[in-house]
Amino acid sequence: MYNNIITDLFSGKRVQRHYRLYSKTQWYGKEEMYAFRLGKLQKLINHVYQQVSYYRKLMDELGMCPQDVKSLDILHSFPILTKEIIMQNYQDLTPANIRQIKGVKESYTGGTTGGALLKRKDAQVRSSSWGAYKRFLDWMQIKPKDQKLDLSGGFGKGKRSLKQLTKLLINKLNHEIPVDTYGDYASNLLYIRDLLSKHHIALIRAYPQFLYNIAQDLDSQGLRFPVKTIMTTAEPLLPQHRELFEKVFSAEVFDQYGCGEIGGIAYECPAHTGLHITEERVIANTKDNGEFLLTDLDNYAMPYINYWNGDEAEFDPQECSCGRKSQKIKYIKGRVVDYLHGMEGEKLHSSYIWKILFESGIGQKIGLQKFQVLQKKDTSLKFRYVGEQMSKEDELVLTQLITDKLPQVRVDYIQETDIANAKSGKYRPIISEIQGMHSIS
Repeated sequence: MYNNIITDLFSGKRVQRHYRLYSKTQWYGKEEMYAFRLGKLQKLINHVYQQVSYYRKLMDELGMCPQDVKSLDILHSFPILTKEIIMQNYQDLTPANIRQIKGVKESYTGGTTGGALLKRKDAQVRSSSWGAYKRFLDWMQIKPKDQKLDLSGGFGKGKRSLKQLTKLLINKLNHEIPVDTYGDYASNLLYIRDLLSKHHIALIRAYPQFLYNIAQDLDSQGLRFPVKTIMTTAEPLLPQHRELFEKVFSAEVFDQYGCGEIGGIAYECPAHTGLHITEERVIANTKDNGEFLLTDLDNYAMPYINYWNGDEAEFDPQECSCGRKSQKIKYIKGRVVDYLHGMEGEKLHSSYIWKILFESGIGQKIGLQKFQVLQKKDTSLKFRYVGEQMSKEDELVLTQLITDKLPQVRVDYIQETDIANAKSGKYRPIISEIQGMHSIS
């Protein structure tokens, strides 16, 4: 979390500037916000026409020029952008002036539609996204010096990189305690219980299912730990989650929605009637079936215009009682996310597999396009992948990283020419035959 000027200077972003702006724009009326968004869209379209050959060719074929952008409705004239299209046209979607764009960082993402996409985010989009998140902290009444507990991920490898050490330093600056949720569950439970006993935790940020498991165990022991706020991410927040969190932690619960390519998209306000789309930085349209078509107004390093991320939403036409006029999501209709399970009941989220593949360098080495792990009822794993064939050494490395978390689990590797998505068109990185072991997200 980026909460202060020191962190801004350390990270090279301008979060504070965007935070101050978005603290004002959240109260814009609909006409004022429309004008604000149109201005950003006009700049974005002018950029892609001048610098991105894919879009220049597309616009020329449509008989369109930047001066034609006089309404947000022009986005309906643009075709849908998918991850497959990006991967097939990667060079043409790279801006000619990429070296002049400040603070470009690259990382891999998977997502609901499959494929290992090397995404780019510049300093502007990262600053904008974190500025919106900092405003969300205000909605939750969380202050910079409040103690925070992060239960939303971890490190894939035992050896920590400079990037990971930098993140730990930023955590410290922001009074945040990260927990490696990929670690042994029993040890994590004891550690989290100890942290809650010794620290005055104001905010817990967590994957809903992981925190739900923790809360169930604390509840079975009759333990209660007062926490001001719980914020969930990455998976759906279900009614039973809210109920147990409120019981065990006496906390007000907030949800957020985003995706790896775009970043934070929508946040729950104190009225708790839905999630407000951050209209200052994202235009959220939908296909006829309700699936998102997203336009990122800030990312000039990797422009997403009418990007389909595979998630489906239902919007709430009613204005929120909080007074904000922004578009509001009633709920996200999502995908099935399975967990991997060990012989002794260990659980492992699919994001861990992404981490070890790319933190180990194996994903890059084999040009990984897609993977899928199938778990049989005996807990054995079939690791399917699309890419160049792994060496036996790489297989041993991955097996060791997996069995570090799931001891005694057998892993077999199968190279494929393709891995089909589900009939819905969505990608499932994990499919488990162990019944009752998945959550909806």
